[in-house]
Amino acid sequence: MEIETVCKPIASSSHQGKETNPLMFGTTLRTRLILEHGETVEEEITCPACKGILIDPKACSSCDQYYCQGCLTEILKTGGRCACGVTLRPKEAHKLVKKILSKYKFKCQFADQGCTEAVPYEQVLTHEKSCEYKPTKCEHEFCQAVVLKKDYVDHVMNCGFKKENCPFCLNLCLLCDLEFHQQNCEKRPAVCPGCHTKMFQIEYPNHVQTCELIQETCPECQNLLTRRDLKNHTRVNCVHDLLKKVNKEVNDDIGSLKQILMHLTKKLNEQESFFGIKCVTCEKFACEVSQRSCTGCHKNYCVPCSRSNMKNCKNCEAFICNRCRSSSEICSGCIRRKKAEKRNEVQNGRLSKLPNS
Repeated sequence: MEIETVCKPIASSSHQGKETNPLMFGTTLRTRLILEHGETVEEEITCPACKGILIDPKACSSCDQYYCQGCLTEILKTGGRCACGVTLRPKEAHKLVKKILSKYKFKCQFADQGCTEAVPYEQVLTHEKSCEYKPTKCEHEFCQAVVLKKDYVDHVMNCGFKKENCPFCLNLCLLCDLEFHQQNCEKRPAVCPGCHTKMFQIEYPNHVQTCELIQETCPECQNLLTRRDLKNHTRVNCVHDLLKKVNKEVNDDIGSLKQILMHLTKKLNEQESFFGIKCVTCEKFACEVSQRSCTGCHKNYCVPCSRSNMKNCKNCEAFICNRCRSSSEICSGCIRRKKAEKRNEVQNGRLSKLPNS
């Protein structure tokens, strides 16, 4: 009997245990074999049933033909025979076969997910069960996400389909709905803004509608009053409150203007050389157009103080303070000019008396 008719290829699901990935058969394992340049696969390590690399090899006790453990189990279920024509009676494979297999290395079946390990034959099953790049389905109900094993813990902890207890009512909710549930939970704590009574969220709307300590705005005077006071808030009270409000605003404006005035006065005093000169009488500052200076002592007076402390010179209309004013009520400049004129007259008179040469 031909071996192809006796040993049919094994379906992927029957070749592995419950925890083994379907891609772990010898056929797919052969495609992941890492060969050096010019190296070939020896015939002894090929299963005649699945045409792949031997996995957990067993031998026929009659002819020493090697089969995968999974393939051999399926052949025995159907009463198949070995290529030699006798009923298969399995035995342990020779150590030499296992030694040949141990020299080969294989790519991880999750290499397309990013795994770069070159796995020895003995560690293939162990590695691929624990590989960090193994796609793993989320354990939460309704979640269809498949993530890499290295990201599995983070996904499970933050999965939207993870169930958590509401901190208020302790009911189980999906994580994606928990925030919305908490905002609308009937047992969520609430506090009345008027009387500050603590209650559940379900009681809050009815309480707020009837609480008399909640503040509302008067439509006339715009004052905030409790509902209890608003009932007794007549139009006369409203006008009175409105006037008080206006009066307060006016007083505040006056206070602000006073502060501005004080600030400007202080600045004016600090800028004496720019804004004006200090009056010697009242010690106030006057700008250049509002101050008068004595032509004798050069002291400065403001206009109001100059009226009682200064006079005009009879000749030149210059200002003279009471201290510098002479009995003739002329300024020192005019006095000096008159003295100069007299000296000139005396000198001219002397020159005219001299004999002609």
